[in-house]
Amino acid sequence: MSTTVLPKPPTGPPAGKSTKWYVVVAVATTIVVVIASVVAGLLLRGDSGPSGPATGPSPTSQPAPPSAQPPSGEPTQPPTAGFRYQPLWPFSGVASATAWQQAYRQGGHQPWHLDARATALSFASGFLGYKGIDRVARETRSGTESWVTVGYADPNGATAAAAVVHLARIGTGADAPWEVVGTRDTTLTLTRPPYGASVVSPTAVGGRITGVDESLRVHVRALGKPLLGETTAIPAGGNRSPWSAQVRFAAPAGTVLTIAVSTGGHNAEVERFAITGVRAGTGSPAVGTWRLLPPAPVRGSFSESVWTGTEMLLFGQAMTGTRNTVVGAGYNPATGRWRTLRPAPPVDVYEGAIRTVWTGSRVVVNGAGFNAAYDPAGNSWQSLSGQAGSGYSVLVWTGRLVLGWGGGCCGAVSAAGAQYDPASDTWRPLPPAPLSGRHTVGAWTGRELVIAGGNDAQGGVFRDAAAYNPVARTWRRLPPLPAPRGLATATWNGSELLLVGGWGPPATATGHVTMYPAGVAYSPVTNRWRTLPAADSGRVDHVAVWTGRTLLVWGGRTLLAGTWTTARHGLAYDPATNRWSALPTAPLRGRTGASSVWTGSQMIVWGGGSVGDVGTGLADGAAYTP
Repeated sequence: MSTTVLPKPPTGPPAGKSTKWYVVVAVATTIVVVIASVVAGLLLRGDSGPSGPATGPSPTSQPAPPSAQPPSGEPTQPPTAGFRYQPLWPFSGVASATAWQQAYRQGGHQPWHLDARATALSFASGFLGYKGIDRVARETRSGTESWVTVGYADPNGATAAAAVVHLARIGTGADAPWEVVGTRDTTLTLTRPPYGASVVSPTAVGGRITGVDESLRVHVRALGKPLLGETTAIPAGGNRSPWSAQVRFAAPAGTVLTIAVSTGGHNAEVERFAITGVRAGTGSPAVGTWRLLPPAPVRGSFSESVWTGTEMLLFGQAMTGTRNTVVGAGYNPATGRWRTLRPAPPVDVYEGAIRTVWTGSRVVVNGAGFNAAYDPAGNSWQSLSGQAGSGYSVLVWTGRLVLGWGGGCCGAVSAAGAQYDPASDTWRPLPPAPLSGRHTVGAWTGRELVIAGGNDAQGGVFRDAAAYNPVARTWRRLPPLPAPRGLATATWNGSELLLVGGWGPPATATGHVTMYPAGVAYSPVTNRWRTLPAADSGRVDHVAVWTGRTLLVWGGRTLLAGTWTTARHGLAYDPATNRWSALPTAPLRGRTGASSVWTGSQMIVWGGGSVGDVGTGLADGAAYTP
């Protein structure tokens, strides 16, 4: 992938430059704009343009989002010619800015382009779609550049800053309009890909964040186009802790792209955001490769894993004398090194499984008598207060709460659920679900916890589904699956829940369970399931991760001629082409119940059990890079 880097926008105005004299200029500019607007209104009565009234928006209130389209008849001049930054919005380059200047001089067309504050607000609320960003906190100018702090109203009515939008005048003359070129980032940064780079899909994104229990959303936009790509529910948090993800997009080569990351949910839907400007490049990702990992310092098969942004944390259960405890290890792909995690305090429980979820700063461990959180920074455990329930089938992180539902232990199934709030260290039961007790799968969509299918302790398989909204504390029934399905994997890809693998009720002819080579996908937008194309075989007890572009599936077991056997190889599903393809052969034995994470660039697989000998744990792993 070739990379061309433009100058990074300055992080602020030059030190020591006073901006008080801009008050006089701002007043004069406002008077000119108002006069021009009145004249334009008289001359162009009934033609206010795509951005609303020709008088333009007030600089301290939310403007009507202006059109993302450049003026018609724009010359095909290179967008960056005569402009030192990556032009992001509202113009595609100097040529389109010049075309606007000519229209403005003739009839006062869209005077808000001369107002940096209005341009910054319309960029945030209109182009990026952050409707709650509706006010300006301050503006600092230096020459032909401006830094506008935009924000929202906090619960007390005060203005809370969300971002500092960097603008520069584009073109020449006293009426050169303002162009958004970037943001000045502090507690939420977006440094990958670098500003001005050429990128292909999927592209790795990342930066650093300071905050507690954050859930990030990354989206890709371009002038005059609908949303090009999105990745949601990225867990993050800590003190300048790194975050990373991948985002898939579809755009012709050369398209100027704005990549934005946002977080919120505490006081407002969007509380902070940052952007970078890049261009869509040409080319395709490298052919995928596998690499064996070094041995872990702790022996055993780990059933659970999380990715913290820098480290894969593995967890499993072990008997210490006559008591059960959680042990673990951490692997850092950057250094290729392992570390041993401190064991959890033992409990007097001998059966049941555990589930883990990463909150951005801690790992919540639930099940088999455990109700605790692990802090990787301090290598320490904390017991959580309240009654958590035991052995939830599904455990997810919403960005603020841990939600658990279903499961059960020791031959029983449960229809109960609970939510855990790290801020108050309390568990609270969920309202009753419209589903019976079961072992099941589910995923967080960014708005709801979706539960689909599953099986009970007697071998029954379900096809019903439901979604839980933690804000409203309500459940809603979803359309049933096309057929009963248990032991599938559920993965959210940003727009659909992908349910892959699994089995159905026994076929009457053979008495064996029905394997499903074809998966299904649920769209919250259409409230419908669709059937995916069939893979080369069905499988259960496999792992699945979403890369930002494809779903990677590996491991598990399949039924051939009535005998359980290892699934032949891994698979990749591309929603854009609606096709499956085989992964290169892994340097590992086939296995069931392995642990896996997606690091932003690799799928790491570790542990699991032998298909032929359920009691044999496997203590090795490998990393696959697409």
